[in-house]
This record gives sequence, structure tokens and C-alpha cells, in this order.
Amino acid sequence: MNPERPPNAPPLSTLVLTGVLLLALAGASYGLSFLTLGAYALPVALAIAVCKALILLFVFMEFGKLSTSAKLAAGAALLMLLLLVGLMLADVATRVRPPLPPPTVS
Repeated sequence: MNPERPPNAPPLSTLVLTGVLLLALAGASYGLSFLTLGAYALPVALAIAVCKALILLFVFMEFGKLSTSAKLAAGAALLMLLLLVGLMLADVATRVRPPLPPPTVS
């Protein structure tokens, strides 16, 4: 039994390459979790996550084929997310330190 593919589906080679790339990025993320990267750990993890999200967005969700209004709505949502994250970081950065030191555990 061979189910028919939709006419606008991406070619099978693109799907296989995408799957291999996503597995490679997942493996890289897992492998890098065992390394001591210090301050670079979070930026590297976020870069890998953004790469995976962009692959999913453009290959499986076909973001490039969307209408201009849908792209503008997605851009507005991304802008709102960046604004919320920026305000959260500003809140944490401008807080006053607590008057007492945290208790020590012995």
C-alpha cells in the first residue's frame, strides 16, 4: 500500500536531509552538554535551538510560502516576544540587592 503524497509536499530527499540535520543538531546539543563551556554554554545552546526552530519553520511549516500578512503577523509576534524578554531582563538587572546575605548551609 503506497499512500499518495500531496502535490505541494517537499521532496523526499529534502525531508530525509532535514531529519538527518535535526538529528545531528540534537546530537551536538547532547554532546556539548558534557563539555565545560562556561559563559558560552547558554549562547551555544540557544544558537542550536534557533537553528532547529528555523529548520522546522521553513521546511515543515513552509514559512516561505506564506502570504505577506501572515509573515507580518509572525514578525509582530516575534517582536512582542523580544519585548517581553527584554523587559524581563531589565527588571532583573535593575533590582535592588536584598539587605541580608542568603543563609549558608553547613
